[in-house]
Amino acid sequence: MSAPDERLIAKLDLLELDGMKATPVDYKRGKVPDVAEGAYEPERVQLCAQGLVLRENGFQCDHGVLYFIGSKKRVTIPFTDELIARTRQLRDEFLQVSAGTDVPPPLVDSPKCPRCSLVGICLPDEVVFLKAAGELPSHGCLPADTIDDPIVENSTSPNQVNTAWSADASRSPNESDTPPTASVIESSSPRPSPTGAPRPAPNGSATAPDASPLQPTFPRPSPAGASRPPNGSDTAPDASPLQPTFPRPSPA
Repeated sequence: MSAPDERLIAKLDLLELDGMKATPVDYKRGKVPDVAEGAYEPERVQLCAQGLVLRENGFQCDHGVLYFIGSKKRVTIPFTDELIARTRQLRDEFLQVSAGTDVPPPLVDSPKCPRCSLVGICLPDEVVFLKAAGELPSHGCLPADTIDDPIVENSTSPNQVNTAWSADASRSPNESDTPPTASVIESSSPRPSPTGAPRPAPNGSATAPDASPLQPTFPRPSPAGASRPPNGSDTAPDASPLQPTFPRPSPA
């Protein structure tokens, strides 16, 4: 809902209506603070701004409600003349900051920042760190003539674009840093043979699939009722001293 004369736009969590009497209700995650006004100023100003929008749209609105989920309690906030004047004052200050080029300084190590919905845009800790390191202008913004540059180097010319990629792209395909051909990167080792089929070894003998001096073999469990190896051991017949083996499970 918008109010052009008040220069405000409000998104209400809940609106309670009784004819033309409207009561905005705003939900808060925390508990009711122990302050005389029932809530901190930002919450009261936010609720009052919603009331001003409702008034401009023809509703009667003289108070709002803050519902604190942590306490499960409603707190009524009356829209007094002082609160309305403060809300309009902060609105004017916000519009001045929005029209300017200087970014307000961020809060320093404030407990309010982690739960703020704008912390990912404001980045208070990052801005404070970069300012302390001298890597960010005092106003907190990049120069206007560097915003549109895709890549800017730290050089004497602020608009000098890094041309390393374009130089690499223009090299001859015969130079040494081009990607290797398929014949170079293709492995020379033979492809595994189908399951159960013997694969010829370099000396012409047939070995078990995937068996090699550098690869351990793991014997398959024998089916129930199968006979044990002739020597009575629990190792596979194709076991060798260089290959780890594991005992086969006994028949059921």
